[in-house]
Amino acid sequence: MQDEETPTLQRRGLLRKAGAVAAGIGAAGLAATPAQAVDVNLIQGQNNVVPTTFTGGDSSSTPLTLTNSQGAPLTLTPATSLRTTAPVGSVYVDGWGDFYGVGNIYNSGGAVGPPYITPLYSSTWATMTIPITPMRWLVTLPNFTMPNGYGGRDFVVGNPQYDSSGRLVPVNGGNNNPDLTLSFAPWFAPNSNGFVAVQGNLSILSGAANDGWCALFPGDEPWPGTASTGFNKVGGGWNFTQTVLDQNFRMNIKISTPGVVVFDIMGFVVSDQIAQFATASTAHAAVAGALAKTPNAQRPSTPRRD
Repeated sequence: MQDEETPTLQRRGLLRKAGAVAAGIGAAGLAATPAQAVDVNLIQGQNNVVPTTFTGGDSSSTPLTLTNSQGAPLTLTPATSLRTTAPVGSVYVDGWGDFYGVGNIYNSGGAVGPPYITPLYSSTWATMTIPITPMRWLVTLPNFTMPNGYGGRDFVVGNPQYDSSGRLVPVNGGNNNPDLTLSFAPWFAPNSNGFVAVQGNLSILSGAANDGWCALFPGDEPWPGTASTGFNKVGGGWNFTQTVLDQNFRMNIKISTPGVVVFDIMGFVVSDQIAQFATASTAHAAVAGALAKTPNAQRPSTPRRD
């Protein structure tokens, strides 16, 4: 075994003192200067806190190699907090999985200021896009069966009004209330928290009563006065959309004139796909197969920060 720089005078002697703690270490190699350490003893069965410094190594060799396929485990316990006394570039992960780093502040003159801690990533506010195989989720035509086997109106919440042609009728044109509410709850685990949005194609089929517009917006908010797509009564209209869902995973739809509305899911924007996606066993049959193909959707749920 090569000499290592350890906090002891002699590596071989320490291995004998450590007894079973050191047993099973297959090999350890270090390209370094000769050992320089304080005279300390390792006590078996206790936590041993000793200063250790490794130096040396170059582009063709690693500073430390540990081979221990069957022996005692090596545990490196992270710090419980990150302090500005840590070297610039240090990274810390807290108990929620949020990442922090130590950086330097530069003043207006370009001089380096004191170090500071900055958040690098948190699933509370950082989002990711999870694409899925496109799935039709709404068709307002009467008695329409979608490719997933469900009726075109099966995921509609409440009792919107349709005419005999299956066109969604605007009954709330004079206020900010929706004309239809659509649920995406089968996709998500109950009581999931965090930012969630749905990405999809919104289409208004030809044959609308007049030229007009259709708007998508969160299920717990009033209509913000915007439009997600425009359409004409001859050719219809369509657009790719991204809409925030409320805590019940609902999206509102508002239309300016009677028209057949179709919505196809293309993906979701989530802050933590592990915690938010349901498992196939708890989802509607309509999404069970799609969940099996969705990245990380089958992993166990993780606790979320409020």
